[in-house]
Amino acid sequence: MLPFDVLTAVAAPLIRANVDTDAIIPSREMKSVSKQGLADGLFAGWRYTAIGGREPDPAFVLNQPAYARAQILLSGENFGCGSSREHAVWALLEYGIRAVIAPSFAPIFRGNCVRNGVLPVRLDAASIARLAEAQRESIRRLHAIGCDGVMGYDDWGMQDRLMVGLGLIDEFFRPHYEANWKLAHDLGMDVWLHSCGYILPLLPRLHAWGLDVIQQDQQENQGLENLDAAVGGRLAFWCPVDVQKTMINGSLDEIRAYVRRMIATLGSHNGGLVSMAYSTPETINHTLEKTAAMCAAFREYGQGETA
Repeated sequence: MLPFDVLTAVAAPLIRANVDTDAIIPSREMKSVSKQGLADGLFAGWRYTAIGGREPDPAFVLNQPAYARAQILLSGENFGCGSSREHAVWALLEYGIRAVIAPSFAPIFRGNCVRNGVLPVRLDAASIARLAEAQRESIRRLHAIGCDGVMGYDDWGMQDRLMVGLGLIDEFFRPHYEANWKLAHDLGMDVWLHSCGYILPLLPRLHAWGLDVIQQDQQENQGLENLDAAVGGRLAFWCPVDVQKTMINGSLDEIRAYVRRMIATLGSHNGGLVSMAYSTPETINHTLEKTAAMCAAFREYGQGETA
């Protein structure tokens, strides 16, 4: 067993209840009884765009640059439920996860963690409240050094649905969003949030709780027109052309046409659309030619009529 002493590392938020061992390491990824060779299969059903494939899904938290070297995983209640397969802990460990923080764990999974050097940490409501206050202190410090806004990173969506129900988000996360974002506004700061996947039903709530700008790399799985109808003119969007579809599979003409649609919908509200591009497009399989075409189209069409 790897010894566990002190760990200082990035924590990746995978906030959903009842993450079972088949989600942690699907049975199709278990080719032997060995502890080796399992890291690639960790969260394979969520981490890749297709079952059995290895094309990273940019929306999944562990594929995002901010969490690329995460050694701590934050999750929801009853983490590690389901079958008793020890492969789930082996996969986490081989990937590099040394600690999992959650309100509760399935007993067998928790025991497997302890035996293999992965620390399972139960975090109660009081501790979560203390962490939330630490977030607010961070906002105060950012304001003190002259920052104009704050940005958070919470991926709430899968490809076609929310990761958890709106009721759970309302109960556990709304109070902290509202308190944090009210403080930011009271200090004269804007509030930005990155959240990918299908989050269409959540967007009106985020606006009501105080969000100013939503950063989304995916729009096609929700529909530009649907996004505009839901919160256009109320939330500003900070977006590239859809990173999973048009930017990968589209032609240069299709990329330019998509930019026009973005401006005609999300960008029709006097500041409702802020364009963006990845500084390292090759990491998400975007060619420099397509990235240049997207940026040129934003500059061209953003200056005048789109009809």
